[in-house]
Amino acid sequence: MSAGEQLPEARAQNPPGQGVDHARVAPPAVQPTTGSGAAAPALQRAMEALVKAQDYLNTAADQSRGENAKVIVGISQTLRRLQREVSDVIHNVGRK
Repeated sequence: MSAGEQLPEARAQNPPGQGVDHARVAPPAVQPTTGSGAAAPALQRAMEALVKAQDYLNTAADQSRGENAKVIVGISQTLRRLQREVSDVIHNVGRK
């Protein structure tokens, strides 16, 4: 299926001309496993991926100029906030 093709039910949810706001799309439901500690390894992998993304953004910022550099700085700040939130969740999961 090409990028322009959509299933009829997807078209009803996202009329033409309106993209999906990925920041507002809820993540898929995950069935909890035994205990909250079961999420810790997945959260740790998520944190590692965020750190790697930060490295890529830093490289991109070093290679960018003007408006693009400003956008990348904004993305980096958002990513750092997300890293803090994931870190807080990891810390809280460890307590339970």
